[in-house]
Amino acid sequence: SIPAAVLSALPRQADKRLCMKAISVVGCPGDGNGNCFDSKRAHFQPKLLPEIVKAYITEKYKGLAEQSQ
Repeated sequence: SIPAAVLSALPRQADKRLCMKAISVVGCPGDGNGNCFDSKRAHFQPKLLPEIVKAYITEKYKGLAEQSQ
């Protein structure tokens, strides 16, 4: 599971946390409508991404997608 420190650092859009897979090399499988498979997460490009989140994405999801760097 995702460490609490990473979860608390995730950028938010309204009441949803950023989907880390959506901005990673791995990508998010989505729900077929351009949204995240998880209704509590959102797909968006954050203005700032905390280092702890970047490190987690690099470790678990092969790094940031080119358009997210």
